[in-house]
Amino acid sequence: MIISFLRLSSTIIKKGADKLNLEELGWNSSLQDFITRQETSDLIPGRISNVSGRRYRVMTEEGELSATLLPSAYRTVVHRSDLPAVGDWVGLKKNVEINRYQIYLVLPRKNKLSRMFAGKKTEEQIIAANIDKVFIVTSLDNDFNIRRIERSLVIVYEIGALPVIVL
Repeated sequence: MIISFLRLSSTIIKKGADKLNLEELGWNSSLQDFITRQETSDLIPGRISNVSGRRYRVMTEEGELSATLLPSAYRTVVHRSDLPAVGDWVGLKKNVEINRYQIYLVLPRKNKLSRMFAGKKTEEQIIAANIDKVFIVTSLDNDFNIRRIERSLVIVYEIGALPVIVL
């Protein structure tokens, strides 16, 4: 069984359109209020679509941008689960000195889907954040297991998301 998250950028960017509509990604007035109350002005709102090590792909109104976390933000991270994850809303700025976008702010999460890292450490690994729907995909072959689907449903309901089962 696979719990799959659809990458929305390809469906949100319409042919011929230069800009993204953040409302279609879940942006709302409470998120806007939160970002405008911050001390740092001119933050560009965006949603993380991909995490690769210390590099992030962020969907903004201007399109999908590459960004890194502000170096000083790493000093405030207590657990790896405090780092931005796919689905997080962030505020970023372009650092003209290094010609790169940097994430200055991670907005509070509505929910998160997580698991424990494999191995001896008992540390949380965020799979995705701010989730509305989760597609639970399984085949109908000899590996089909209704209990596995039930366990997945429990996890999805616990975070307040809508499950969609694909057989």
